[in-house]
Amino acid sequence: MHDLAQRQGEVGGLPYHRAVYRHAPDQVAIAQRYLVAKSDRDAIKGVALGALLCVPAWVFFMLIGTLVWAYYQLSHEVLPAFVDKPDKIFPYFPESLMSPPAFVSELMGLTLYLHIDKLINDILAD
Repeated sequence: MHDLAQRQGEVGGLPYHRAVYRHAPDQVAIAQRYLVAKSDRDAIKGVALGALLCVPAWVFFMLIGTLVWAYYQLSHEVLPAFVDKPDKIFPYFPESLMSPPAFVSELMGLTLYLHIDKLINDILAD
C-alpha cells in the first residue's frame, strides 16, 4: 500500500510541479516581469496580481491540511507504522479511504497525468 501511494504522488505531482516551476515567482522571474512591463504601473499590477493569486492557492492547501488533521483527531484512527512523518499522512489518507484495486488507480493516475500534461503543453505553446 505504501508503494502505491508513493507512485501516485510521484506521477500525479509531475504536471503540477512542471506548471509551477515554469511560473514560479523567484527573484529572476519577478525582475523580468518588471523589466518587460510597458510601464511601472503595469509592472506593479502584474506583481500584485501574482501575489493575489497566491492567496487562494495558499488557503486551499491550508484547508486540505486542516481537514486531514481534523479527520484524524475526530476519528481516532491509528496510523500504520510506515507513516512516521507528517509528510506521509497526506498520500496515505486518500489511499486508505478510497482504495480501488491497484491497476484501476494506476490507470486513473496515468490517464489524468496525460490529460493534464496535454493541457499544460497546449497552454505553454501559446
